Amino acid sequence: MDVETLFENLVSAYAKKLEKEREKRKEELIKEKEKREKEKKEEKIKEVKPLLRTFPTLPPKPIEIEKISAKELEVKPSGFRYSVIEKIPETEKIQIKKEVFDFGKLNPIIYNNIKVLEVIENEKVVVEYRDGRKEIKDVVLSREEIESLIKKISEKTRLPIYETFEAYFENFFIHAELKEKFRFTLIKIV
Repeated sequence: MDVETLFENLVSAYAKKLEKEREKRKEELIKEKEKREKEKKEEKIKEVKPLLRTFPTLPPKPIEIEKISAKELEVKPSGFRYSVIEKIPETEKIQIKKEVFDFGKLNPIIYNNIKVLEVIENEKVVVEYRDGRKEIKDVVLSREEIESLIKKISEKTRLPIYETFEAYFENFFIHAELKEKFRFTLIKIV
């Protein structure tokens, strides 16, 4: 199987999965909308009150307000206290560092402008960039390196590893086949 057909199969499988998720979400939204409409109808029913005969009421009697002179309203300061505001020393700026996952030998490749990365056990890495270029890199991963990388990803995502492993991790979709010849594909999601 060449890389292009593998990539097309992977992309079509991913597209089908996304379509199923969209349909599920659409159904959920429809159910929520129906539920809200039902609740609104029930509230309207509760709001309808039986007709009661009401009698006109007389307006309340006006309240008499005492007249106060402007001098009585004047506020006199009674000994202000001044306090010295000390300058608070600047503390060190807190730097939030986003923990970057270590992909081992793949780090220089992965954090570039890639779209898809295909790794097959004991073969060179195939990279497809966002602009459509495909390139074969001189990086080769052994079976143990692929297995340890998938284990690290599995620990981070808390997903079990079977013969096929799929996960959304950071901004990547990872598909791995751990059969006779280990292989995995990383699709960068933007």
